Amino acid sequence: MSLSIITFADLGERKNLKTPGIKPVIDEFSKRNLLNQVICRRAKNADFSNTHQAIPSVIFYLGKILSKISGSFFSIREWEWFLVDTYSERNLKSPDVALFHPALFKRGIEKVKGSKGIAVGIATVAHPKFSKKLAQKDYGLLDINNG
Repeated sequence: MSLSIITFADLGERKNLKTPGIKPVIDEFSKRNLLNQVICRRAKNADFSNTHQAIPSVIFYLGKILSKISGSFFSIREWEWFLVDTYSERNLKSPDVALFHPALFKRGIEKVKGSKGIAVGIATVAHPKFSKKLAQKDYGLLDINNG
């Protein structure tokens, strides 16, 4: 079985909010020799040897500069999502299973599904109001009194 992980996290010496959520998953699959490939937003000296950085440093820092100069006019975050998704579409090695963290990489997911692989989305933290609505719905389905 080949397993790939596509994440918006920064791995290695770099860290962002997504890193603590996916790092234990990468470590566990790597330890079991099940992990084939990791594609991430940014990487510097990542622990897993087959880790690919989707956003080159030059583009990353150019985006930061453009974002500072233009204020809210230029959204670097949307471009970063696009770049990671496009990179995953072009460089993903047709895994049997691919974990997407989070499940917002449409092109990558379509590539996995097109190659008859299984695409699994890993949720990140939802907004508290949305989490509460989900919990209320689950309570109702499970006939649990939330009182």
